[in-house]
Amino acid sequence: MVPKKTNVVLLSCGSYNPVTNMHLRMFELAREHLQIKGHYEVVKGITSPVGDGYNEKGLIEASHRVEMAKLAVENHSWIEVDSWESRQAEWLETVKVLRHHRQELLSQELDWHNEGLHTLRCALLNCRSLTDKTAFLNDLTVAKNLDMLLLVETWQKPEDNLHLNRLTPLGYSFLCKPRLTGRGGGLAVIHRDCVKTFQFCLINPVLFAGAASGSSAPSLCTMPRSRSRAVQNHDGTSGSFVGISDHKLVEFSFSYPLPSELSMSMSVDASCLRDEPRLMLLCGADMLNSFVVPGLWKPEHIEEIIKNFGLVCITDDGSDLEAIIQGSDDLRPHFHNIHMVCESTVKESSADIPRMLQCGQTVQNLLPQPVLSYIRQRRLYTAENEQRNADVMSAPLQKHAGKHD
Repeated sequence: MVPKKTNVVLLSCGSYNPVTNMHLRMFELAREHLQIKGHYEVVKGITSPVGDGYNEKGLIEASHRVEMAKLAVENHSWIEVDSWESRQAEWLETVKVLRHHRQELLSQELDWHNEGLHTLRCALLNCRSLTDKTAFLNDLTVAKNLDMLLLVETWQKPEDNLHLNRLTPLGYSFLCKPRLTGRGGGLAVIHRDCVKTFQFCLINPVLFAGAASGSSAPSLCTMPRSRSRAVQNHDGTSGSFVGISDHKLVEFSFSYPLPSELSMSMSVDASCLRDEPRLMLLCGADMLNSFVVPGLWKPEHIEEIIKNFGLVCITDDGSDLEAIIQGSDDLRPHFHNIHMVCESTVKESSADIPRMLQCGQTVQNLLPQPVLSYIRQRRLYTAENEQRNADVMSAPLQKHAGKHD
């Protein structure tokens, strides 16, 4: 069976002052890198120019930057420009822009009732300690587009949820029942947030049975391996379950709602049955470097961006970034969600373009031709414009200096 690929949407935030050929090249490099991995399919790229409230020196009006970005992508079938961030009166932190676009992607999904057959994807693994498997289990849940991951032999201690927090992707929650005495044991379930209640009683070893929200405390059930069999479809929907039988990974089907004789039931929101795309942040090495600048980013925002969304970083020196990641307590725990793409041509910066235009230097190879024509027709990036916001602290620095919340 060919593994199902996870659809990915790449989001790039920035001033786009102006948009350059390298901005577009970054999307192509990121798509190629992720798709070579084999379990990702990049379906869309989104450029999101920052609003005027960013207050960066020399930043021209958002209306011009958005229009130039649209001209740059007009021949790119899968890259688009979103102006929502640029229209906001105040600067928004990157994590808030990511949250907005993730919600937009969810709202665009079609009602699953109109799509015919659907599949609930679940997996059961004897993990024999979560300690060194958080990256693998996080990737497994995302790559296989699982609705539920059941884990036995977690080897957790009571009140120790560090590794469960790290392996739980955005849009999922976990329940756990560690062994209270002795060594080994421990049960956990990683489930989509839209799975409201569930009960499992399938396959030895023991599976966790309980409620995902608002119901009684967990209980334990067992079922012989012989009951791990295919179930006929009763109502037009179906599911698949990957489990362990005789120490081998096997898959079998069940209908939804599930027949009572399997002692297995779920209550879910329809959204969990859709192929929800994964949103990833696309950036350059400068952003990853900025994560370790004291006081510039909130640690909880860094964790949310990397753990719950993921980062694709285009760089010309991967070794330096590796050292930065391994040396950072905020980055190291989620290194598996940072995809680094090394490209020797990553040299130009859009910050250099205004100066080059003022000096009359050649920029034909750096800017898309429609963008260069737009700049010349409207006489943008003059010496006068370079002084725009020169006496104003940029919004990120104001925020982290305590000037505003």
